[in-house]
Amino acid sequence: MNKLMKIYSVLAFLSLSVCTQAIALEPTELVAVADAADQALNAHDVDTMMSYWTDDAVFDYVPLPTPMNGKEEIRAFFEGVTPQRAPTLPIPAYLVQDEITSPSLEGNLLGDPATRPILLCLPPSYETSPEKRYPTVYLLHGFTADHTLFTAAGPLGVDIENVVDELMASGQMGETIIVMANGVNSYGGSLYERSEVIGDYRDYIAKDLIGYIDGKYRTIADRSHRGIAGHSMGGYGALSLAMEYPDVFGAVAALSPALADVEVEPTWPDMIVVMYPLVKPLPIVGSSPDDRRNIWLSNFWVNVAYAMAAAWTPNMDNPPYYIDLPVQWPEKTIVQEVWEKWVESDLASQIERDGANLSNTPIFVDEGRGPTVSMEEVGGVDRLLVALYEQGISYTYDAFDGDHLSHLGYQLASALKFLYPHIASDDTP
Repeated sequence: MNKLMKIYSVLAFLSLSVCTQAIALEPTELVAVADAADQALNAHDVDTMMSYWTDDAVFDYVPLPTPMNGKEEIRAFFEGVTPQRAPTLPIPAYLVQDEITSPSLEGNLLGDPATRPILLCLPPSYETSPEKRYPTVYLLHGFTADHTLFTAAGPLGVDIENVVDELMASGQMGETIIVMANGVNSYGGSLYERSEVIGDYRDYIAKDLIGYIDGKYRTIADRSHRGIAGHSMGGYGALSLAMEYPDVFGAVAALSPALADVEVEPTWPDMIVVMYPLVKPLPIVGSSPDDRRNIWLSNFWVNVAYAMAAAWTPNMDNPPYYIDLPVQWPEKTIVQEVWEKWVESDLASQIERDGANLSNTPIFVDEGRGPTVSMEEVGGVDRLLVALYEQGISYTYDAFDGDHLSHLGYQLASALKFLYPHIASDDTP
């Protein structure tokens, strides 16, 4: 995570911990003030946000080169880094907009909709060659993003049409149907997992969505002509789904895969007890664009944790969130049983258990090696690669000069270049 995101994610606690008037507040009062400060920041209301600081406040956090002294210096900093809301861009006309109602998502405890939007990028000859069928690639987005991530309507300026056109023009890719799925939930992202709390996103992708696409569009409806790829949370989902459904996906590309190794330091328990030493943090609950933007700006790591817990350690006897976290407050102690389930659920552990399922699946993995411009690259990919090697599974690996978000267009092109030869039909140019 980059410097700015770290500052946002801990702002509420830090602003209170250095304000003299906050020392006498009870923990519940601190939470209320922290929430108010977060809301002001999310609304770009620096005046209200700064009202919670004293004139002699000191803002000192590791990513900053030197502490900031005094309210005015701190104000100048936040006025400079608080972004304005970007306009919502329309879905590009070249994409087909569709939707699916998934039985696998119906009745989930979060109340998230079972009907989900889909975007498709159809090949140039689709309308003029009505008898022709095509291989298919499924793309999975990351946390707080949605199905528009790889399009010009997404937040990172990637345009899948341009990427595909350039690859086809250079002979590195042929005609392919590309399907962009929606894996959003009320915590910011589903991890493409299944539980009583979130619903079954695994069958939603591997059964419901694929069945719908194969039934409506002219795909070559078999494993050998179907690939899956994803970025960050989507990279986790793509590789994990390819492992569970080896008869469904014939090739996989995991781009900057998140949750490859949750034991990489600092672990979430280590980080969260520093960020929230007094009381258990609470998530922002909601899946609208504004909700997800606010999660991104001010509550990212907390919502990631609740999303992980909802997927990996649900607890139907623990309302109102029905999850177990691996830290207990106010003691700040590790709940070992819960933490062990998190460790067992990361990608490296999955490969150590079930990696043999990938023995006939071409695999591509990449990661940025810096410098960090937008967001620090996720950790743990090294252990993932070791797990593949120890299982005797071959893979293609690319380390590029960039960070977690800075080269998404390059990563998308790398994934499509890798997948296409493995899923192409003999008569697909």
